[in-house]
Amino acid sequence: MMIRKLLLGAAIAASCFMADAQNLVRITGNNVNLREMPSAQSAKAGTALLGMVFNDLGTQDGWTRIKDLKGKEMYISSKFAKPLTAEEQKDFTADLCVMDRAEKEDALHATGYSQTMTSKDGQSEESTTWHFMSEKGKPGIIAEMNWQWANTSGQMRGNTLYYKGDIRGWYIVLTDEVEEDGSNPRKLDEPIYVYPAYTPDANVIVNDKKYAWPDEEWG
Repeated sequence: MMIRKLLLGAAIAASCFMADAQNLVRITGNNVNLREMPSAQSAKAGTALLGMVFNDLGTQDGWTRIKDLKGKEMYISSKFAKPLTAEEQKDFTADLCVMDRAEKEDALHATGYSQTMTSKDGQSEESTTWHFMSEKGKPGIIAEMNWQWANTSGQMRGNTLYYKGDIRGWYIVLTDEVEEDGSNPRKLDEPIYVYPAYTPDANVIVNDKKYAWPDEEWG
């Protein structure tokens, strides 16, 4: 499960770029600016975090053209975009994020991929935890998202939502909100994208946010 060893507007013609042998790149810097055009003076198109992965559309003159899972094309300085090797790409699959649903009842496996944030004033904390599960004999993936909030006064809130989707090679796309048993699907306005993180400080990336599994021994 772990990959802890360790993505702008007139378009330049694709023929100007030499396609890389690998079709995925991982981001090696943190909070790296993405640009609409291959220039540091171009408008900012977003920010890439360490460990994010993008489709590699080619490189030229120190810039790599990338595409995110929503289909948006951008440029990043090539010094922050490292192509995955053939071996890395072979092993880089969304299966790394998924457990059998029956295993979730196990105390260790119930931990989940988590992100915890404390308010600026230190008076409250919220955490979000994800599980991505498959069931024997059933197609697709069920995702459970648990959100909890608490403050120093003892107030608490929480909510659990379930989503359904599919594995598409190196990533998962969740397209519907469902009941816990996967029934009654309701189409999401925007899909949720999930893939393994290529960074020591997280295990998965969900819609461009990092989540970590506390116990590194599972997987």
